[in-house]
Amino acid sequence: MDLALRIVLAAVLLWAAAAKLRDMPRFAAVVAEHGVAERLRRPVAWAVVATEAALGVLVLIGPTARAAGLAAWALGLVFAASLVRLRLRGARRAGCGCFGRARERPVGL
Repeated sequence: MDLALRIVLAAVLLWAAAAKLRDMPRFAAVVAEHGVAERLRRPVAWAVVATEAALGVLVLIGPTARAAGLAAWALGLVFAASLVRLRLRGARRAGCGCFGRARERPVGL
């Protein structure tokens, strides 16, 4: 069961990274919607893609699986915190960038 869950998590992370990589300018625009300063948008976008890809690989490797799983959880928390921040600032919709899609989604629970 543990290996199956790790494979699923790896697939999700690697798919997300690959989809963003196909259109980095669009993903950088999504990053901008989340309040990242203009000079940091591209580096942050690349960092997110690199982090997702690295975690996707590391979650499959026995000795690094637990740490990579926790890091993936933390990455999800960062995204959730960004959505909370947008909501508190009055945003009703925001680009997600999930799996390469930049279309807007409602910001909320």
